[in-house]
Amino acid sequence: MRTIPTITLIRKPDAWYARFSDPEVKRSFGTDTIPTAYRASAPTAQVFRAISDLNPNALVEVRA
Repeated sequence: MRTIPTITLIRKPDAWYARFSDPEVKRSFGTDTIPTAYRASAPTAQVFRAISDLNPNALVEVRA
């Protein structure tokens, strides 16, 4: 059974970040959490929709 990768969106003071469950991201970048192109002021719904659209095979969630 294949596991669905998850992307958790996290708003930090400077920007939105994405934490990936896929271990390949950590191997490639040295971390599982990378900044997105969105500033922290971007609306949650906009960031969620954009990241979801770019990653149709992942479960995207927002950390409260």
